[in-house]
Amino acid sequence: MKFRLTIANQGLLLITIPLICEIIFVAFLWTALGYIDEQRKEIARSREFVAQVIDLTKDFLDAGICLGAWKTTRSDEFSKQYDAIVAGVPQIYHKLTDLSANDPQREKHVDALKKNGRQILELISGFRKPTGIAMLVLMDPAVYKQKLRDAYQGFFAETGAIAREEQERQSLNPAVEERERDFLSYVLLGGVAMNVVVTLWMASFFSQRVTRRLTVLTDNCRKFVERKELNKAVGGHDEIADLDSHIHEMVDTVRSAERKRDEYVQMVNHDLRSPLAAIQAVLANTAKGLYGELSDKGKSRIADAKEDAVRLVDLINETMETDRLESGQFKLNKEEVDLSGLVANVVSSLRPLAEQKTIGITVAASELQVNLDRARMHRVLVNLIDNAIKYAPNDSKIEVSVTSSANRALVQISDAGAGVKPGEEERIFEPYDRGTNPGALEKPGKGLGLSVCKVIVEAHGGSIGVKGRDGKGSTFWLTLPSA
Repeated sequence: MKFRLTIANQGLLLITIPLICEIIFVAFLWTALGYIDEQRKEIARSREFVAQVIDLTKDFLDAGICLGAWKTTRSDEFSKQYDAIVAGVPQIYHKLTDLSANDPQREKHVDALKKNGRQILELISGFRKPTGIAMLVLMDPAVYKQKLRDAYQGFFAETGAIAREEQERQSLNPAVEERERDFLSYVLLGGVAMNVVVTLWMASFFSQRVTRRLTVLTDNCRKFVERKELNKAVGGHDEIADLDSHIHEMVDTVRSAERKRDEYVQMVNHDLRSPLAAIQAVLANTAKGLYGELSDKGKSRIADAKEDAVRLVDLINETMETDRLESGQFKLNKEEVDLSGLVANVVSSLRPLAEQKTIGITVAASELQVNLDRARMHRVLVNLIDNAIKYAPNDSKIEVSVTSSANRALVQISDAGAGVKPGEEERIFEPYDRGTNPGALEKPGKGLGLSVCKVIVEAHGGSIGVKGRDGKGSTFWLTLPSA
């Protein structure tokens, strides 16, 4: 069964898995430190145990010495010292009992020490308080001395055994510390190695499942813009796979719409332009009188119909040209052209239109070579200068200039027409959008010319725009890379 991980799940794994590894590592290290701390506590307990046994041994020796001195001198000072020593023995026993807890071997030694200690105290205290022991002293001192000697020997044998055992435990301390250092070193190195491995593995996992597939999606978007075949589906069950699926569906939908649009354009080309051309021919023949003489009113109506037919054919041609330009279905036939000469030719061809409105056109240009498609750039210049003539008032001036700067050629066309409203400088280059300036809207036009100019100029690697003030004229400009 395949895991269906979303991007959120994968991001959670990317955080959770290293975190779990860190927790395991910290827990293991904590356990190791606890073990080491316990070992050190055991060494300290062993040393304390030996110290208490030594104190107990010293007390019993001091107790015997004090009673021996008391026997000789009968001094109360030695009696008090003896009593103080005996009073402290239970406290030492209590400490030894605590230190031997949960250690059967030490508990056994402590019991033996208590037993021997009681015998010693009973024997050496017989001098002060007559008991059965005291009678032994009176009856047979040799027997008493032997019993006392046996008690002390048993006590010293037990303390000697304790000393040997505890010394053996403590002698292991350097080896234990070395093992502890080695153990900690291995734990730290292992933890670092584990974290590095997990991090690399998670990075590879994320790269394979996310980054690589996002790269495919980015490439698909680029191929869609360039109208190339898309990559195969990235696969998977997460958001990236869904996005890739939607991209493929979107591309199929867009390309299907483009095919329908092309079919529609072909239909317009065949079913509208051809009949309009036939209508133009009939109107032209009618105007010539081939179908009989017309009255003056009839001739006027035929002339209007001819203009309408020409306008419709121009609209169809511009619509088809705009469609071809925007869809990228055209190629530039570039050649090295003198831009100033091209501008002069366009101005010369449009000067009669300007003279009808008594508009003067001045050209300021020097020779400047540019790689461009002559026919399409000619169309751009015709459109811009024709618009200037159309919107400029009678008896005004139009200024055309061609300059160069920083390997760029700059063409500017300035007029004294209606201008452009603020904020509409970009809008008027959109298809079928002529802005909202009443002075511009009252002129005939379809709003396609400037959009065609923009596509052509940008296809040359240039840019186009306008600057000016509402009602105070405008300056249209375009830049092109110079040769």
